[in-house]
Amino acid sequence: MIPIEETKRIDWNVIKADYIGGASYGILSKRYGLSKSTIYKKSVKGNWQKQRERTANAIETKTIERMSDIAADSAVKLEEARKAAIEVAKAGIEKLKSMQGSKLTTRQKDSNGNPITVDFDLLNMVTALEKLQRMGGGDVNAEPVKVIIDV
Repeated sequence: MIPIEETKRIDWNVIKADYIGGASYGILSKRYGLSKSTIYKKSVKGNWQKQRERTANAIETKTIERMSDIAADSAVKLEEARKAAIEVAKAGIEKLKSMQGSKLTTRQKDSNGNPITVDFDLLNMVTALEKLQRMGGGDVNAEPVKVIIDV
């Protein structure tokens, strides 16, 4: 411990800043070679606790504001993605409508790995896409808009 006579050389502003920043009396005592009671008395005299609380409250407020901004940005990007998905569905519907009466054939493998052919009725696909679009809130008759999202 530093004798009281040498306290004139102690940079109390640095110790105060560490305390306000969250350091405990024990940590400050070890860090600066002073007794906890010496630091405590100085902090009481200088009203450091109130400053520490104000700083903590300001940090909490800024953190909440930042988190709100991030949430709002995410909501905007999600809405843009929803609208873009609706536009893709619209384009798919129009393409499939132009091919009505046709079948889409794909070659896949069954659960045993054997090749199989699967036919999709395009009319059923149009109906499914239109239902999906209505669930997403899109207007089937609206003009398509191209949206590019950079996340």
